[in-house]
Amino acid sequence: MSDSISQLQATVETLQRQILEMQAQIRDLHSVIRIDVDEDGKPWNTLQCHHLSILERGGRGIGATLSSDENGGYINILHKPMADGARNCGFFAGFRREGVPEIFLHAPDGTDRALISANPERGVMAVFDEEGCPAAVMQAQPGGGSVAVLQPDGKTRGVLAHTDTKDGGRTELIFADANASTVVKLLADPSHGILSLSVPGLPQATVLSSGSEGGSLMLKSPNEGASITLLATEEIAQIAAKAASPLRNATEISLMAGEQIGSSVNLHDTHGVRRASLEHTEDRTSLVLSDEEEHDVVSLAHYPNESTYLKLQSEPSKQGVQLLSTPEMNLLTVNSPNEATTRVSVAVKDETPNIMISEQNQGRVLITVAEQCGTVSAFGPSGEQGGMAALAGGERLGSVRVGTADGTDYAMLHANEHGGKLSINNDLGIQRIILGIHNEAPGLYLNNTGNPGVTVAAFDTGGIVGVHNAEGKLVTAMRGDLPPSK
Repeated sequence: MSDSISQLQATVETLQRQILEMQAQIRDLHSVIRIDVDEDGKPWNTLQCHHLSILERGGRGIGATLSSDENGGYINILHKPMADGARNCGFFAGFRREGVPEIFLHAPDGTDRALISANPERGVMAVFDEEGCPAAVMQAQPGGGSVAVLQPDGKTRGVLAHTDTKDGGRTELIFADANASTVVKLLADPSHGILSLSVPGLPQATVLSSGSEGGSLMLKSPNEGASITLLATEEIAQIAAKAASPLRNATEISLMAGEQIGSSVNLHDTHGVRRASLEHTEDRTSLVLSDEEEHDVVSLAHYPNESTYLKLQSEPSKQGVQLLSTPEMNLLTVNSPNEATTRVSVAVKDETPNIMISEQNQGRVLITVAEQCGTVSAFGPSGEQGGMAALAGGERLGSVRVGTADGTDYAMLHANEHGGKLSINNDLGIQRIILGIHNEAPGLYLNNTGNPGVTVAAFDTGGIVGVHNAEGKLVTAMRGDLPPSK
């Protein structure tokens, strides 16, 4: 009897364990399959698991999987088994890279056939050839998109692209050769249309452009040795021809014309340096000759009804000769070749000629004619603080002045048909001594602070000596026409 009870207890315990295990399994199953009722009272069933395999109908082979990994969830749909029994993925949708959803279509042998990808920056679609190499790619880009056709090695053979811009967008069509070198390029935007033709080794051999501002044509020879450029806009028309040269920018001749800028011809040497320029505008006609460093050495310009100008230089750093002619004045300036501040200027303004000799930008000698008098003025090297001497000669008179360049005279010598006069001034240029003669009457006059001091004169009747006090009043006088005092 006791044995039977023991067996029964063991059986009950086993059943209890099995019930507990079954309850645990039911709980686990309930965590995967939930059977609920929605708000309308209809059954609402959900399935939640880490991996789901779907078997093919009528067999035990897996036809599709739904799973996830560290990158995210994915779906695999498999092809039917191949002859060797291998089953490759035919459709993949998921995350092969973190944060990037992708859809792949594969051939039965596993090679790629198509791709749809959503990158953070853009969406991409690609199709592949039988070797799994990209054959065409379509992708979005900021403000537009592009379609590229590729050859088996991945190099681009053709591209159609469009990009939106603030002014309306830009569309390009590009064709390339087997080496991915562009041979044809079409570009269109709201203001331009451009056709560019290239050959291997010579990019943009021909470029034709047309837009709202005008049109242009550029032609290049092989190795870019020579070129011709034509340009026409509302403002200018230009032709530029370049002969063969080792330098890319060695334009030999350029012709330009425009209503606002006038017309011009520029000549360049074989190194691309401008050596001659002829220009004409509404207010100026000019000719410029340049040296090998494109510094102007000869300049000739004419301004209608204003002036004509000629400048000659032996070197750019050395001053040369300038000639200026205006309706009011003609001017010739000869500069020192070694010192730019040293020059000789010859000018005739109105009816007055003058010659100025300058050193260190300061006039040192001035020769001119003023009020029917010829004058020569010599100045010291210290500007207005320096000394000055002036010599003047008129029809019946002459003078010599000695002083400073600020106009202060210290001594003056004058002569006319009646005689001569010497004046000596103080440091302020105020007259203090006068010695002179009028016809046959000489005289000497001395003063201090403006008051008469001593007066001496000689006449045909005798001499006169006068002495004055501090107030300038005569206090003593001697006259030669009176009898001597006793």
